Formats: sequence, structure tokens, C-alpha cells
Amino acid sequence: MADNYLRVCRLTTGGKTYTLDDMQVDFIVRQKRVSTPAIAEIRLLNLADTTKNAICRQNQSVILEAGYQDHYGAIFKGTIKQGNRGKVNGTDTYVDLFCGDGDQAYIKGQVIKTLPKGSTRQDVVNECLKAFAPYGISKGFMSAKLNDGFKYPQAVPLFGLARDIMRKVAGDIGADWSFNSGRLNVVHKTEALPGGDIVLNSQTGMIGRATQTFNGIIVRTFINPAMYKDRVVRIDEASIDRAAPDPSFGYENPNGAKLPSIAADGRYRVYGVDRTGSTRGNEWFDTLYCAAASGDSFLPKALMDFQQ
Repeated sequence: MADNYLRVCRLTTGGKTYTLDDMQVDFIVRQKRVSTPAIAEIRLLNLADTTKNAICRQNQSVILEAGYQDHYGAIFKGTIKQGNRGKVNGTDTYVDLFCGDGDQAYIKGQVIKTLPKGSTRQDVVNECLKAFAPYGISKGFMSAKLNDGFKYPQAVPLFGLARDIMRKVAGDIGADWSFNSGRLNVVHKTEALPGGDIVLNSQTGMIGRATQTFNGIIVRTFINPAMYKDRVVRIDEASIDRAAPDPSFGYENPNGAKLPSIAADGRYRVYGVDRTGSTRGNEWFDTLYCAAASGDSFLPKALMDFQQ
């Protein structure tokens, strides 16, 4: 078991790594609960002018690492969309970095192609990968259900934004798709990314108790770089506070019927992660939004891919 002792924070951009442990750095990283790209907002205070000039460059790659001395790693990989500079007061200056993971691929990637009769869903995904590749996206986890024996009975015209095509082909097999650190993942609702289950309790970084809510099973932990969307966590049922029914629905139709289930086996798929950190403050947390990993229980709308 790793010790949550001595915070580590590093930023790599422009080919150089900056150790930020002794500086004031605040960040928010949101790995969306839908297929839209993850974002990061990073504020660095009182940098030297030469450092500001080196890191505050649009479209430059960026890697943010965080955690603790014996277990830290990348919690965000992407590019800088915009860099702002300013003053907090008369003496303290800041640089704000607004970053995205695959946002250019999401916005600009297009497919114009007709696949022949007999093509597979993986063939469709491969065409989308070609459209995403110029924007730094490569192949990640691919669900085995993309090659489940199905073949299109006629030619397949593909025309439009690659993200829309991905949404359709993933939806056809009951899967989600997303970018994760520059990789395209397609994960079925009954699958998880490799790495095994992560056990969550007070000894492994869980803070307080998990909560059953209308937006999923929500749990807070200390920052863990191994935690990200589409991993599976294990939470003891005794550590989850159940939601109270809403009396406005009447006694025969309690809101509990519309709540995500408490998993009998304690396994939950992570549908989204919000990370907040401050090297000089108390914030150093992951907030996980989860649902039963079995994939056969009610899934709250907030965890579904309902975007256009």
C-alpha cells in the first residue's frame, strides 16, 4: 500500500519538465462523463518571465503529473489551447493554462470514405483513427465487440465529423468512446480498461464515505494517477450512504427506483473523474462518478453519452 505523503507536482511542456512542488500551483482536471475531451485549467503563480514565455504557448503539448512521493504520474496529457497572464495583486503574478485532450481532433477530424460491403465496425473505427491522427490521437483500447462477427451487408458511406461516426458505431454495440491522454478508447458497458480493480477504502485513499446520488455513486479520494475514466473500483457496500427517497413522488413511486444500483459485488465502473489540487492549499482530491460495473443496472443520464 502506498503512503499518501509528500505531494508531487510536475509540468512538462516545450520539451522541459518543471518541478512545482515548492511553488503555488492550482489545477482542475475534468475527465468528462461523456465523450467530449477532457480539460485542464492550471494556474501557476510567480514564475520568472523566461519561464512564462517558455510555457505560455498555444498548441504546445502539456503533461501534468501529480500524486505523492511514492506514487505519482500523469493525470493529464494534452495541448495548451490558451495561456493567460495577469496579476493577483500588486506583487503576485499568475499564468493560467487552458488545456484540452484531443479537442482539435474532436472539432476538426472528418471522414470522407465509402467502405465496401463486408466491412466491420473496426474498419469504421480505423477510418476515424486516420482522421484523428493528424491531431495527435492514436489507437488505444478497442472493445472486442467491434469484431464480433458482424459485417455490413452493403457498402458503408462515411461522411462527416469523425466524432459523430464514432458515436454511432460505439452506440451500436452499447459502448462508449473517448480520448484518454491522446489515445482513442472504445469500451463496452461491461468492460473496463486494463489494470485490474482498484480497491477503495480508508486505507487506500478513500475520503469519508461514498454516496448514492442521482448522478451516480460518488466517491472522493486522494489524487491517484492510476484512476481514470473506464477503470473499475471496488467499494464495500457498508461504505456507501444510500440516498433518501423523494417524497414528492409518493410512497408507491419513490425516487429510489431511479437511482443507480448498489452493486452486489462491490464493483463500479468509473464514468468520470474530477481532479482538484493546490500545492499550497488543502485540495488534493479525485472525485469519481461511478455506476455498477455489471452494465445491466440503471445508468443516470449524467453518466450517459447524450451529446449531439
